[in-house]
Amino acid sequence: MRSLEQIEHPNDIEFQVEAKDLLKLFVRTAEEVFSLITGGKTHNKAGMGFLVYKKVKYEYIKERIECEAPDQESLLQFWLTDLIEAYQRREILFQDFDIQELSDTQLKASCYGPLVDEVGEPKVKIEKVLFKRCAIAQKEKSVEADLFLELK
Repeated sequence: MRSLEQIEHPNDIEFQVEAKDLLKLFVRTAEEVFSLITGGKTHNKAGMGFLVYKKVKYEYIKERIECEAPDQESLLQFWLTDLIEAYQRREILFQDFDIQELSDTQLKASCYGPLVDEVGEPKVKIEKVLFKRCAIAQKEKSVEADLFLELK
């Protein structure tokens, strides 16, 4: 399930992501955020009907992300915040998210993507992300995240 809606203010974004387990939920949520950053022009190498940058054409840069938090919702917020900070600091357009370890309170991942300048995508300036809502709910056969962000 993919649901994205801009509301009231152009910097306010509300979206829901559903996946079969927590690991896939964290990956899909990161994909959604980077889809927002690029206007939907990029997604992981699997494609999913979006424009994909081939590894052959662009060198992929690796960024290691490690987060610790008191609960799943905080961990999701830290994960997304760390990815956006790495995007801003190193200008990597993350496309692949390899989460090696994930618990309710810890995450360790390697994230990959080309440099923004190499792919010619406009770089969206995000000074910070405010989480107005972040909830994770276990459904019968899936896990769902409900997020409401303000991008500044």
